Amino acid sequence: MQLLRIRIPAFRNLRDLDIAFASHLPPTAGASADAQPKPIRSHALIGQNGTGKSNLIEALITIFRDVDLDREAAFDYALEYSIRGHAVRIEADTAKQKRPYVWVDGKAESQGHLLKNRELLPAHIFAYYSGRNERIEALFQEHQRRFNQRQEITTDEVLTGATLSAFTDSARFLGLEQELRKFNGKQEKDLDSDELAELHRIQLELKPFEEQRAQFLERTEARNRGRLAQLGDDRLRRLFYCRGGHSQLVLLACLLSDDPVFQKVLNNLHIESLESALFVLKEPHRLREKRRGGKFDEQELNEGDSRFWYARGNVVSEFLDKLWQVAWAPIEQEATKQIDFRGRSENRSSSTCSCPARTSSSNSASWSAAPTASSAMPKALISAT
Repeated sequence: MQLLRIRIPAFRNLRDLDIAFASHLPPTAGASADAQPKPIRSHALIGQNGTGKSNLIEALITIFRDVDLDREAAFDYALEYSIRGHAVRIEADTAKQKRPYVWVDGKAESQGHLLKNRELLPAHIFAYYSGRNERIEALFQEHQRRFNQRQEITTDEVLTGATLSAFTDSARFLGLEQELRKFNGKQEKDLDSDELAELHRIQLELKPFEEQRAQFLERTEARNRGRLAQLGDDRLRRLFYCRGGHSQLVLLACLLSDDPVFQKVLNNLHIESLESALFVLKEPHRLREKRRGGKFDEQELNEGDSRFWYARGNVVSEFLDKLWQVAWAPIEQEATKQIDFRGRSENRSSSTCSCPARTSSSNSASWSAAPTASSAMPKALISAT
């Protein structure tokens, strides 16, 4: 994707902004006559404090966020960019129309057309801010909320035994299942007329139970499909705001990967290998409130992991379980933390897991990608909620 031009009449301290982004660098002085311009892959905003750098970045994020969420335009603008061989122009004039006008390769389209053809939109918008910028971070909250809800729905897709037992625990159903077992391994052609009649009777009586269960599963699947459709198909969050702790997770991923790109990053940083990683897991606020109020339902207690405050989710559960297996003596603790300037405090639960780069042979498969120890061995402190 390449930004080409952006025009903003008024946004925060920006007035009559009109920026054309160069796409190629002209040949330098003294270059040969046949030298070709070099394509520009990225741009940098450079300026003194208060000149509007962050506001321009905020405006770009807002534009793509509102399009991705199919919202009305928040302000007037005109944005042009090229992406995957297409030229896209988005123009918002809120006095005439609430949603922006769209042109693709010169043809008038709609915002909905971009959502149906996502190759016309950036795959990901990744933001990192040195220091704290709550205003920019807030632009990513809706995508974070939808991601969290999607994770919960994915967890709920696995039906509990209690749910299925509603269709299988009736005395009549269990009796028919028991009667049917005596025909296991037998072919109908080998049965006499009385046995064949009995088999057909059992199958006929089981049919309503099986149909009822199939209808319930289909309704459940349809409900989850509808909920997921409302949240969109953003499994990896197209808009992602990188917080401080994420940088340590990226470093850990580099250390655990054999990918040559990651290895190049480590070489540039003069990092050779990993000695150990210390994971500090903090009880999520949502689960803390449920625990204190005794509001966990039976399904959460059955499916959640008691070691991690009954957290659920396929990815999270698998990772935390593996982490617990390879950790040296995980420590659980509850400490009083000050939560505001007035001195108010509350008890917060956490678990600390120290993981070596190399584990005992019984657990070595869990960290098989970890590099061998060498002279330069940084420690990584990972804090997650």
